[in-house]
Order: sequence, then structure tokens, then C-alpha cells
Amino acid sequence: MTGTALNGEVLYTVREAAKETGLAYWTIWDYFKRGKLMKTKIGGRTVVRHSELKKLIRDEGDAQCLTDSTMNGFKGQAMASRMRPARRRPDTA
Repeated sequence: MTGTALNGEVLYTVREAAKETGLAYWTIWDYFKRGKLMKTKIGGRTVVRHSELKKLIRDEGDAQCLTDSTMNGFKGQAMASRMRPARRRPDTA
């Protein structure tokens, strides 16, 4: 699990939140702008609370992906077909 705990709640950077939900980095920022996801500022850094990601999944996505309380249950999964999945860069070997 990624993230940092503060007062018993896990906090995720925007990149970590995108990785954990399978959404694109810019989709997370779009959700902040549209009010679908609440951000928290700590020391000038933007973070997302674990509870906010759970609420987003509950309201917008696949509820089955919340079975793992550490949130690893939805790592790499797009939450719903209408949400933009993270873009994958082609492997360069």
C-alpha cells in the first residue's frame, strides 16, 4: 500500500491516488475541479484522503473493488467505463 497516515487516515498524493484507482493523473485533477473529489492541502502539497477515494468509488465506480480495506483491491482497475483509464506508455526495450 502506498500513502502516508495522518491521524489514522491514509493520505495519497495525486499520483498515488491515480495509481491506486487506475485513473489517469489528470482525471484526478479534473475531479477536483468538478467537485467529484475533495482535495486536502498539507504544507502546500495536495493529497487525497482514503475516505474520499472510497466515496468516489462508491458513488461512481465498481463497489466490488473495495473489498480489500487497504485499497490494494482496486489497484490497476478502471473504476467505471465512463471514466478515463490511465494511459499506458509503450514499453521501450
